[in-house]
Amino acid sequence: MCTKYIQISSEGCKLWVKEEFMKPIRVPDLTPEQLAELEELYRSTRNVRLRTRAQMVLLAAERCLTAAQIAQIVRASEETVRRWLKRYLAEGVEGLSDAPQPGAPRKVTEEYREELIHAVRRRPRSLRVCHSRCGPCSA
Repeated sequence: MCTKYIQISSEGCKLWVKEEFMKPIRVPDLTPEQLAELEELYRSTRNVRLRTRAQMVLLAAERCLTAAQIAQIVRASEETVRRWLKRYLAEGVEGLSDAPQPGAPRKVTEEYREELIHAVRRRPRSLRVCHSRCGPCSA
């Protein structure tokens, strides 16, 4: 980072303020395959955060926009844009996904979960359970 001091005046007071400039991040020219992968991710994902991150990289690669310009377009901070561009450069498209969050292990086994989903998707009549509130079941 480059540091520069600028003088500002406020009601007769002169102050020196430290102004910092961040080193620009340059996304190198992407191959057609990389661009296609990013565009597919941008168009197909339902995850808004992932779509925004793909858009950040596409704007930097295709339009050569700075982090500050991209930040205005996607309504994020410049620091956030820089973080995701760096992560893309280090890890590729996989780096745009959220990292797994720690948490308690599942209390339900995968086998039980599959059985539960199968049972929920069955028709009530096939279970021979009366679900009507209006009267006796005529199954």
